[in-house]
Amino acid sequence: MSTTTVRDPVTRALLRRVLAPLALLVLALRTHRVIRMDQRWSALTLLDAYKAEIGALLGATLVFTVLLWGLIERPRARRRAFVGVQLVVGFWAVLELAAHNFFLVTGTELDASLIHYAFTSGKATWTLITKSTPWWIFGLMGAGAVIGLGLPWWPRGLWAARRAPEPEPPDPNRVLLSAVAAALMIALALTPPIKLTDEPGFARPSTLGLLISAGDYAREVFRKRRVAHARFASAGATLTSKPATPPNIVVILLESTRAISTTPYNPKLQTTPFLDKLKDQSIFAERAYAVVPHTSKAITATLCGIEPFLSQPINEASPGGLPTRCLPKLLAEQGYRTAFFQSATEAFENRPQLVKNMGFSFFSPSEKMSAKGLEKANYFGPEDIVMLDPSKKWLDAGEGPFLLTYLTVGPHHNYKAPRKRIGYKDFGTKVKHLNNYLNALRYVDYFTEQVIKTFKARGLYKNTIFVILGDHGEGFGEHGRFQHDNVLYEEGLRIPMIIHDGRTQRSQRVKPLVNQLDVIPTVLKLAGFGFDASLFRGTDMTALPPTTDRTLYGYCWYTRRCMASITARDKVIHHFGKHADEVFDLRADPEEKTNIAKGFDGLKARLDGMKVWRSFVDSAYEKHFTRAADEAISLVPPTPQHPTDVRLGDMIRVVGYDLSAEGPFKPGDRITITYYFQALRPIPDTHSIFFHAMSGEKMRKNLDHTPVGGLLPIQRWKEGYYVRDEHAFTIPKLPWRTSKVEIHLGLYHNKSGKREPVTGSTPADAKDARLRLLTLPIKR
Repeated sequence: MSTTTVRDPVTRALLRRVLAPLALLVLALRTHRVIRMDQRWSALTLLDAYKAEIGALLGATLVFTVLLWGLIERPRARRRAFVGVQLVVGFWAVLELAAHNFFLVTGTELDASLIHYAFTSGKATWTLITKSTPWWIFGLMGAGAVIGLGLPWWPRGLWAARRAPEPEPPDPNRVLLSAVAAALMIALALTPPIKLTDEPGFARPSTLGLLISAGDYAREVFRKRRVAHARFASAGATLTSKPATPPNIVVILLESTRAISTTPYNPKLQTTPFLDKLKDQSIFAERAYAVVPHTSKAITATLCGIEPFLSQPINEASPGGLPTRCLPKLLAEQGYRTAFFQSATEAFENRPQLVKNMGFSFFSPSEKMSAKGLEKANYFGPEDIVMLDPSKKWLDAGEGPFLLTYLTVGPHHNYKAPRKRIGYKDFGTKVKHLNNYLNALRYVDYFTEQVIKTFKARGLYKNTIFVILGDHGEGFGEHGRFQHDNVLYEEGLRIPMIIHDGRTQRSQRVKPLVNQLDVIPTVLKLAGFGFDASLFRGTDMTALPPTTDRTLYGYCWYTRRCMASITARDKVIHHFGKHADEVFDLRADPEEKTNIAKGFDGLKARLDGMKVWRSFVDSAYEKHFTRAADEAISLVPPTPQHPTDVRLGDMIRVVGYDLSAEGPFKPGDRITITYYFQALRPIPDTHSIFFHAMSGEKMRKNLDHTPVGGLLPIQRWKEGYYVRDEHAFTIPKLPWRTSKVEIHLGLYHNKSGKREPVTGSTPADAKDARLRLLTLPIKR
């Protein structure tokens, strides 16, 4: 071994104090995942599991070493490069820990779209992430940061050796050989697995998988810009006639409720005895499916009758984000009162705006209801009974027919299963969390019974149609997947669906496949409304012949993760190359244990059908979003309620704003501000606009958003265009103790952070170059 590699303190510190701890961490985490996987490991499959990680680690080690060798005659640059390597290795370690935790929680690989979503979706998502991440992950991240940055320098490290003579440059042949070896190791990391052909995503290093997924994500964005335009026909739907006595309609959405764990679909499990009894007096769908196993997406499918946007962002919850006319809007035009209650927190995924887009006139989240004396259901909210008394008050406060929706929260992860009200039952399962989950299903069964008892007590039952269904299912490792967002197996997609008509107590078993898109046409038909059925994506399930052969589709919430094609006979799941395509014979193998993709003659046709379906849905949304963005632009000066004339640098003029109400406001109130801007010249990518709610100088709520619901970033504004940007937010609660909240905005340079000067007639903070646009009076 050469003098350089033995006596060079920089190279020695790199190998021993930076890369060796990283290798130990990465290989330890990989071993933990290997142990957790339900896989029979042979010598070749174990080689697959480790070869990419080892190749990546050895390749990076050689690349970093060659880099430091190349700077051996430039000590200062070499030390800076060393710090750069430390930061890269630290980032690598953080990604490894995040990806490992994600795998433990969901059973799948972390990808770039999820990271992008987490950084752009607000505080609620970060609350979810932190509460589902064990303390030891954060502990390792913190300890790793201290050790990774400090250990190479102290004790007796580079700081003590900084005055030592610099070693001689290494032998050029050694450098060349190391570079070639680095290339070979990186090639090893990139080669596909030998035996783990069903799990190519698992066989990749986490960091490499993230880089590959970033490329996939970028291609996905580009693909959506070039698909042919389509349109949801239901955008023009109306109800052409109504019955003499319009019935009330109640929708009970059962959070994370899979069919196989409810008594109507699995009599061996006595989790939902009330639903089991109710099904015999109801329209009972034997095989019902969700479209996308994620709550906001499922609400869209159920109450709007169209597929949700097949991508992670909840664009349906942006102003004007729904390209159709949803059930609340259709019924409101017929004189219905409409209300949406949820026991979950208000802020997650901008639910107030989603509900508003659908046409509901009243929205009540857990923050507006008293949870005194109630248990927590999970990190999203209290037990579901919190909704009952407020909904009674709403029922009593008005007259005429109504649409009332309840969204429960109980069966959602982390499955605390409130016990005081109905007790706790041991179902004998050894699967972690599953017994709590089954008890949470007992609770929502109890809640559903209380809702119907309430309607009977108020004399409303005999003129009410109750729609009871799951928003999606839940996985507990049956296929190595947990929770629901990327679970397209039966436990994730198949849901209970019962429609109980209190007027007739009609009993019917629906044998053909149905999904959430069928709810609207079925309910409208039962209620006696006239409408053009051809405009809707679903169909009246009560009119389906028993032998109907339908093909239904499902899609993961995660971008480019998985999609499915389902028939009465089989299911095809496509994983976008992260895993092998799967085909299951649902008649012979209802638990989907045997993949029969090899030799399945119709695989290509089914994959093509999924692609056509996906392109249609994506195109319909993209066309709508384009139209919504166009409608926010005008060449005619607007007439805002509160005009202003302020310039942000020489790029943007703030023309004025509208307020949804003038106040005073209370903490927890939902406020909508409509901003009006004019582009004075093209705005470069180097600049961004910020929005802040301020109480003094210390209390600040970040209201940053991409204008027009994310559809019209400032770089797309053309000179002279007027832009209308509607944005809603909630007045913060404690610890804000103030009589006013100021709305500030401004324009800043992304790299330097320097703000553009604010000039014009409206008062501005000259020191911080931010516009104090308006003041909201607060009443406490």
